[in-house]
Amino acid sequence: MLDYNKIVDTFFKRRVVTFFPMLDDNRNVLSSDLYDSPESGCYFNMGSHEYVGNMDNVLAHLNLINHLDFEIYNVNAAYSKDQLVYFSLDGNIYSSLKDDNKGKPLSDDEYWSKTHQRPSRSVWASTSSYFSGDIVTNGKAYYMCRNSNSPAEPVNKKFFWERMTPESHAIKQSIRHSITKVVRELFGDNATIDNHIITGTSKVSNSSIQETDKWVGYKFLNPNLLSEIHRICLQFDQPTKLELTLFQGSTLANQFQLEYTGKGEEQWVDIFSLLSKPLTLSPRLDPWFLLYDKTKLSAKPIHRNFGKYSIQSGSVQMVTLATTSESSFVDREVHQSYGLGLDMSVGLDQTPFVLGQLVSLAPLISLQWGYDMMEKMLFNPAVRFNRNERNIDLSALRYELRGEEGNAFWKRLEAEKNRVRKLLDTIRMHRTYLQTVQTNYYEVT
Repeated sequence: MLDYNKIVDTFFKRRVVTFFPMLDDNRNVLSSDLYDSPESGCYFNMGSHEYVGNMDNVLAHLNLINHLDFEIYNVNAAYSKDQLVYFSLDGNIYSSLKDDNKGKPLSDDEYWSKTHQRPSRSVWASTSSYFSGDIVTNGKAYYMCRNSNSPAEPVNKKFFWERMTPESHAIKQSIRHSITKVVRELFGDNATIDNHIITGTSKVSNSSIQETDKWVGYKFLNPNLLSEIHRICLQFDQPTKLELTLFQGSTLANQFQLEYTGKGEEQWVDIFSLLSKPLTLSPRLDPWFLLYDKTKLSAKPIHRNFGKYSIQSGSVQMVTLATTSESSFVDREVHQSYGLGLDMSVGLDQTPFVLGQLVSLAPLISLQWGYDMMEKMLFNPAVRFNRNERNIDLSALRYELRGEEGNAFWKRLEAEKNRVRKLLDTIRMHRTYLQTVQTNYYEVT
């Protein structure tokens, strides 16, 4: 599993690769996290290709933020049926329902219908709601929403807004695409197990719990795993309600109530419909616990034989606990299901590893971005200039992207990919060796 947004945001925040300011006015075109002093020493516009070293070439092939896509609503204007207008006070787009629509307020649903469309950018309004990625203007400056805010937060609050230029926004979008492409190809999302069902097997019984422990449930050992619980299976001898409590170590993380309406049969509860999201267990050195208090249970659980489930480098166990206080949080593994089952997805969270290798990935990301930009120059029909005016030779571009002879650009890109793959394999082997030595040490002592 990979958090692409976190990877890209960290890349820009650390300024891993930037643009070398070839001209003085580059600093006015680009935001501060895109020029000069890269952490890796790599520049997008140096050592790649002369075509992408020219900022005019690059910007001419990117989609800059346009002016408002929709006419601003004017109460004195006449609008035809299906015409769209933008209302600056609430930031929404409205569609006219009738011809010769004049003087009617947008709140009149006989004449206007609010759409789900949003303008490419709008004037910031204190009464509007903004979502991540929305772009506004305030005076002559552009701002992009970093975190959703409703009602609107002032644009000078950096947690919610990032000041930007149209050029910076377009370039960042192209770089984001290239970073995602590199990370997905090298790391992928294939280290994930979906719909892993845990319910126990055979020998169903309805015997009462004999243990004196108060808490019953699951223990998750997730040092390197990101787990998501999608559904929970309940199985008791009669209808009952139970409160499930999620602990991270001995710290309360979540609590919710489930209701069982059956009499002995399995009943699955969808967690998304209950909490509006899956129950996420992030990688931690301390275990997670999902438990219920058996002393408050009015029914008997239907037991199934249950052991330890190993999932990649983690495991899931059924346990009982005497208390949840930090001083005596001791669990005991048992081998019955206690009426609970799980439907979960488990994946290796590779995000921290990727973040640790961003500098090593920098030359490859730079080359990938150069390749992607040259593809735009060759195949994008919506360019804003004549290629000959910028001395772009189409046959030379085709050679760099597809040529079999010489040192074409695509060959340099593939060579760098192979170099990075070997480097990553060496790092992984070294870490595996250290983990093995560490495990053996603790087993011996």
